[in-house]
Amino acid sequence: MYKVNEIFLSIQGEGIRTGTANVFVRFAHCNLKCNVKEHGFDCDTDYTGSADVTLDELCDRIDTIAEGCRAIIFTGGEPALQLDAALVRQLKDRGYYLAIETNGTVDNPAMHLLDWVTVSPKTAEHTIRVVTCDEVKYVLPSEKQPPVPAIKATYYLLSPVFNGNEIDREALKWCVSQVKQPSKTPWLLSVQNHKFWKCR
Repeated sequence: MYKVNEIFLSIQGEGIRTGTANVFVRFAHCNLKCNVKEHGFDCDTDYTGSADVTLDELCDRIDTIAEGCRAIIFTGGEPALQLDAALVRQLKDRGYYLAIETNGTVDNPAMHLLDWVTVSPKTAEHTIRVVTCDEVKYVLPSEKQPPVPAIKATYYLLSPVFNGNEIDREALKWCVSQVKQPSKTPWLLSVQNHKFWKCR
């Protein structure tokens, strides 16, 4: 059984895959509790409620919601707590492109079967267990220095925090300034466009 918070069809609003249509599968539960004091921002996702669904029920529900879309993003909460090879294989057999957005603290072998892995660290680099991914995205408030990434990625992104649905302008200026600075890390700017677009 999987504990699923919600499933919906929308547009990816951040990262390298911005603008692509995806079915978002939000799993319930997380191993972190992000807050301003410790992380520089509060978690903006309600992932606590859930329904228990079987493997076949979950895949069938995705098929119904997909409306022809062939890409899925597993999110949460922390999706690596529940993702498994059986789910990945069945969805692959049904022809889906599979991606995940994880905080990187759970090294789940099933992630190696996915097409795209996004790691968005919320804790110190020494706590990250995922060692390679497609993109790593750090959410920054103003004046917080980006870390030296412990993860090997194809793309390295900085994303300014939001206050509700409003971007923190000082955080945006800060991220822009960091992208402009010479660095061993080839930073790119990523903004949560879906909040401007009023997409989920």
